[in-house]
Amino acid sequence: MSYVKHEPCEQCGSRDNKAVYADHSYCFGCHHVEFFTFHNRRIGGVKDTGAAVVSLPEDIVPTIPAVADSWIRKYDLTISELHANRVVWSEYRQLLIFPYFDDKQHLWGWQGRYFGKDPNHPKWTGKGNFKEQIKVYHPLTGIIKNGIILLEEDIISTIKTSRIYNSTCIFGSYIDINKYIKIYNLYKPSKFCIWLDKDKEKDSRLFSLQFNKLGIPSEVISTELDPKEYSNEEIRRFIES
Repeated sequence: MSYVKHEPCEQCGSRDNKAVYADHSYCFGCHHVEFFTFHNRRIGGVKDTGAAVVSLPEDIVPTIPAVADSWIRKYDLTISELHANRVVWSEYRQLLIFPYFDDKQHLWGWQGRYFGKDPNHPKWTGKGNFKEQIKVYHPLTGIIKNGIILLEEDIISTIKTSRIYNSTCIFGSYIDINKYIKIYNLYKPSKFCIWLDKDKEKDSRLFSLQFNKLGIPSEVISTELDPKEYSNEEIRRFIES
């Protein structure tokens, strides 16, 4: 299933909830589906850049089953946050999928949390060019100008802290300094706050030292648990203490 773009939905009036694929469209708001015939098939006008095409699994639905819902509730993500981030479910693959889009609403990657019974299956899997893409999550009111930017390992922590602060996911534990120089120059944050897992504290301090040598203010936040494990009030206290 080749993804093309997001666009307004004629059925419910949403601004960009309708995802257009090569052979159909689907609205994540009202769940309206339109299949394209040979005569009304959309090409999409997407320029071929030579980059690998990233597609979501063909069986995705916005309805999250109980097994994944109970897991996501542990981290207090709301239905509106799941909807805003277009989180979907693949029954065949048993994946809770977090898609990632650029500013033009083009899909560039996705990660899926596995809930199947295969003990050898990776807990997380995905596709996309995570090294090149830049995405900063922010509160509903918009980017906080000259505010801090949190750097975190996983997408759930990133979504949760972005309720309060500008946040970005490094998709792992390695920070590409050159990539975050671009983010610094683009957003002009007051500083980077590196909040990785407890066992990565030494690495975090090395990354912070590299930033500081480049004249980019940064600090390390070290806690016993991942950011996603904490409440809004606890997150605020860790950041502002």
